[in-house]
Amino acid sequence: MPDESTTEPMSLGGFLRFYLRGGYVIPVLISPFAGLFYEAEPVGIALIAAGFLVVTLGLAFASYRRHHAARHYEAPTVQAAGELPASALTPPDRLERRRGLAIVWWALVLGSGAAIVWGYALLIGAGGFSVSSTLLPYELLAVVVAVGWFMVAAQFVWMRPVLARNARLAARHPDALVLTAYQGYSDGISSGGVLDQVTDAGRAWWRVGLPMIFTLVVDADGIGFWRGGLRPRRQYHVPWRLVARSAPSFVTTGDSRSTGPRPGVELTFREYDGELFLGLHVVEFRPARANLWVGNPYGSRDVVEAVAAAIDARHPEGDRRFRGYTIDELREVIAELESDGEDEIVAETLAEAREWIAARGGTAPPGGDWLLERLAADDSTARSLP
Repeated sequence: MPDESTTEPMSLGGFLRFYLRGGYVIPVLISPFAGLFYEAEPVGIALIAAGFLVVTLGLAFASYRRHHAARHYEAPTVQAAGELPASALTPPDRLERRRGLAIVWWALVLGSGAAIVWGYALLIGAGGFSVSSTLLPYELLAVVVAVGWFMVAAQFVWMRPVLARNARLAARHPDALVLTAYQGYSDGISSGGVLDQVTDAGRAWWRVGLPMIFTLVVDADGIGFWRGGLRPRRQYHVPWRLVARSAPSFVTTGDSRSTGPRPGVELTFREYDGELFLGLHVVEFRPARANLWVGNPYGSRDVVEAVAAAIDARHPEGDRRFRGYTIDELREVIAELESDGEDEIVAETLAEAREWIAARGGTAPPGGDWLLERLAADDSTARSLP
């Protein structure tokens, strides 16, 4: 039977349970005690609690929607490569165009910063920002402008190495797909360990981890994982033989662990010991923009699905594999499930395989006659039932 958590629709009761179990109610419960500690009036305590209630309800509802969408998401059985937005790709001529734009950008950032410092000097000289008085409207505006400038300038400086790396890699590999991958702070070592294991790189533990934002170069040879800035260096290269599939999913990489699952991409890799197939391993990431806002990954499912399909479309044998498995491995998986009595999972797998075969025009990959016969037999059985 399917898990109730994956079929339960969004409801007020479900949201309230999520709100309580997620600990969102704790600030509301603590606020009255904080008000009593500061000897606030009952009306003030009630207003503080109401404020916390409104804020936590909003945060909880956003997280509840994300968790609900993740539980109900079903990746496409057959991926069709859609058009990627221009902001997701680094074109081969980006390096040439960046040389002129870099001067303009640095002039704007430094010039605007100097203007803000000069404006603050004038305000302070005119008696502004007095400690004994509240901020005047123009003083508040100056604070907002300075904070906004600092945020944009920090983003600009922080992301320059990533954009420089992307531009150089796109210029070196004009026929490749150059994408930016965001993984956050906490998953670099585990993902790097998977890639080190799959590729048998044998790196020391301190050189295994991927950076928070890395660049994927997808070409005819496989998938490259790059780091660095002005001098990009390839940390891992996974040939297509070891790539099972690229598929959209909801992931909890890095800082999304605390805010809930977000749309992302699962790269599934195959591990071998010589010619012996050992199993599949997954590396997750969130597609990010290839511009100044590279630190803000996409939240759109359409964009994420297009990125996953674009990577999978480069796979020389992608159309011969069902969810990353070869046709022979699929036969072994079904046989193992049947021997374990997992009839429902077998039925679901065959239903997805039927869609896959239909998308291929009713044909199976070489060696897939057994699948066509199995699907035909299941159809005959279904028609004969009363």
